[in-house]
Parts: sequence; structure tokens; C-alpha cells
Amino acid sequence: SRSARASVSPLSTEPSAGYRTWTAPPPPAGDDTDAWSVLDGLYPPRDVEKRNAISRTDGYWSYVNEGLDPPSDFTYGEFDASFFRHLVGPECALRLWKGRGGDRRPVVVDLGSGAGRLVLYSALMEDGDAALIFGGCRGVEALPGLHGAAADAAAALPPSPGRPPVAVLFVNAPFADVYATDSALVDADVVFSFSSCMSQETRADLDAAVGRSCGAGTVVITTDGSLPSSTPDGARTRPDEYDPAVPHGWHRTELVEVVEGPCEAMGGQTTAYVHVVLESEGHKMRLLQQEEYEAEMEIEGKPSGGRVWKNLVRPVIPPERLAFEAIRKIESDGNRGVKKFMLKVYNSMAFEGVEFY
Repeated sequence: SRSARASVSPLSTEPSAGYRTWTAPPPPAGDDTDAWSVLDGLYPPRDVEKRNAISRTDGYWSYVNEGLDPPSDFTYGEFDASFFRHLVGPECALRLWKGRGGDRRPVVVDLGSGAGRLVLYSALMEDGDAALIFGGCRGVEALPGLHGAAADAAAALPPSPGRPPVAVLFVNAPFADVYATDSALVDADVVFSFSSCMSQETRADLDAAVGRSCGAGTVVITTDGSLPSSTPDGARTRPDEYDPAVPHGWHRTELVEVVEGPCEAMGGQTTAYVHVVLESEGHKMRLLQQEEYEAEMEIEGKPSGGRVWKNLVRPVIPPERLAFEAIRKIESDGNRGVKKFMLKVYNSMAFEGVEFY
């Protein structure tokens, strides 16, 4: 998949002035008991190593077999569910979101969603009146094995008769895939990412995805480091070389809160950085789309029907350009890229025959 890289620095651990620091309290007794029971049924704690093994199949052994260190991006860990609820729920993210005019059932997105555990937990979350909190719950995961595990878990989610539906979506793509991430983020209200072990490149892609797709007022939560765009100058995404419709330019977020909380995967505790999107090129583009749509409806004498946020559409790229891009990717990986490519050729010839290949 193609990437619109961001010219940004890695996540900063030195937030700007003006933010609030606090520690998440322990969850109240019985809080979300039913949801946690369902979650433990879908993701038994005793099977965490099995889920870890799925991640290693795609993101670990291929590097080890070549004598290389696996990227830290593929480190599997499960974020503490109670702390996650505190961050994305009414105590934190939704408090900020509603303070900026949010009045519908919000959409939450987990970037780097793994086996989908936090996404499905979001779909089960209830408020104090036992009403479902979120109207849409989405996850973006690069590793196919974990994405498949998430889809299987979603299919096994027990029905909730008499309750409004929650739209659950899982996207199998890296953050750098402009169109796939946009399909998840285009109308997101809360974005979460367990980003503690992400590489500098992946963190830059995460911030760029926020700038391309998230509207002003979106709450974005990262762990163990704030977004580069939370600095006074913000951050910039470069134009896409093949598609001028992809938003690019400057975007800014504001770091508003820093929250300490439990996380066994990080040795017992982690720090969450809570941001609010102030401005983005993606938001500006969709405001123009909205204005054009409402003008068309007015001319036709029809009601506008509310907000219409259009997804980016992946263009059809000529085969010769795809071939050029593939060769460029192989060359950029140096010897490892060439070796990997030739290994695929060898395997295809061995299993399918020379004539087939």
C-alpha cells in the first residue's frame, strides 16, 4: 500500500504547557461487569500467548528467519480494559468531546487494534443508565492473522436483543494506507492507539492519518508519548504523488490531559496522552464537500439530510506504475528486499512448477 509520509518527529514525551496531569482511579465495583464477562469469553486471559503467537506468525518469524530483529511495531500486548474505558468513556474523552458540541452516539477507533479486543469491548460499554455508549466501533490492524482473529471474535459476539445496533468494522491495513485508514477515521469522534512500542516511522504515519482524516474536535489518545502535531508548529503531511485528492498540509492537535493508569503489558503502568484536533487539511476538505453538497440540495429544493463526510476513493493505478513501485520498494529494502523477492520466486517455482510461474 502507498504511503503519504509525514515530515514529523517521533512521539514526544515532553508535552506542551497547559495540560492537566492526573491518575485514573480504580474502576467502581461491578462497573461493566457484563461487558467484561463477554470480553473474557471472547478473549480468555489464559489464551493471551496464543494471540501473541498469531502476531508472531505475520510480524516476527519472517524477520527472525532472516537473522533480523523484528520491528517493535509488531510487539503484541493487551491494554488494560478498565483504563481504556476510563480514557475513551465519559470520564475523559467523551467529556472533552461533548464539551465541544457532541450530542450523538459517538464513533471510537482503535489504531493498531490487534485481535479486536478493545473494539468489541467498546461495542459493549454502557453508561450509568445501562445504555450503550458508542454507535460505531472500528479497528485498524496491519497484521492479517490478528485481523482474522478480530473478525472471528466479532462473529462470535452474542446478540443484544432490544438494543440499538453498534456498527463494528475491522480494517486490515497499515496506517500508511491512506484510503483504508480514512475509511475508519473519516467520522471518528475518539481515536485510541496503544502506541508505546511503535517505531518512529509508524508513529509518524499515525499522526499523518489523524491530519488527513480527523475533523476538528476529534479526541486522540496515544500512550507513552504525545503526537508530534501537538507542538506549537503542528505537523505536515506531504502530497500524494499519485492522487491530488488526498489531503495534505499542516495539521495541529492540542495536548489537554496526561493520565497515568495501570497496564500490565508495560510493566504495571503506562501514561496516556489525550489530544484534541484543532485543525486539519482533511477537515477543511470535507467542509468544502459539505458546502457543495448543501448547495446542490438547495438548488434541487431538497433537505440536506445532515452531515455528509465522503471517504477518499482509491484510484485505479496502471499496472506499469504498480510494477515500478514494487521494484522501487524492493530496491529501498536493499539486500533484504531482493532476498525476500527471490525467496518468493523460488517458493512459487518449487510448489507450483516453472511453467505455472
